Amino acid sequence: MGPLLFLLYINDLLRTINNSPIPVLLADDTSFLVADPNVNDCRSKLNDVFNIISKWFMVNSLSQNLNKTYYMQCKGTVNL
Repeated sequence: MGPLLFLLYINDLLRTINNSPIPVLLADDTSFLVADPNVNDCRSKLNDVFNIISKWFMVNSLSQNLNKTYYMQCKGTVNL
């Protein structure tokens, strides 16, 4: 995929996500930061983000590399 087409795809992806997660983009890597003081609420938000992203990939005829898809849970205070 050419660089311009890739940028168009990624910009569209960011528009489909609501304001809750914070997108972090670097080259062809995309991360979303989800924070909530309640662990269950955080997991729910994270699942919502994964569902939105999965639907976006299907609509745009793209595939996710699930071998490179990870999540990391951190506990502590986060100032965003």
